[in-house]
Amino acid sequence: MRARAGEVDEWIDGFLFVANRPILDFLNTKPTLADGPVELLPDAHALERWLIASGMVTAAKTKSRLRSWRAAPQAAAFLKELIAFRERLRNAVVQIENGSLPSDSFLAEVNSRLLQYPRPRIVGEGRTIAVDFRVHPNLDELWLFPLAHI
Repeated sequence: MRARAGEVDEWIDGFLFVANRPILDFLNTKPTLADGPVELLPDAHALERWLIASGMVTAAKTKSRLRSWRAAPQAAAFLKELIAFRERLRNAVVQIENGSLPSDSFLAEVNSRLLQYPRPRIVGEGRTIAVDFRVHPNLDELWLFPLAHI
């Protein structure tokens, strides 16, 4: 989809980015369009594309590792777990929108995962110092990218 003059293109490489928050844009990997819900992560290659389009993966080395990983036998199982988490996340967001809190078990799951996630680091970029959130996790931690940027 292309943007008209003066409009922002909300679609990048076939993915919808409108929330300005990676965790919410992650929910948009199954948007509800005119014909109903559409799964945009049917396979590990699509997940790789989303991670790159979202800006979560930028380093050439990580992109290369992703290309190798997507063909690995564990990639399909990982994607199945990721999609199940996305739907639990969707339920939690709906609960929040309705004025309730997510379940204690969901919050415990998120906190447990976040404790495993590498923390940001301070890096020198040119002549400035910046906080680098684009860590290079093990591939089995990829789904934590959106969570870490809540």
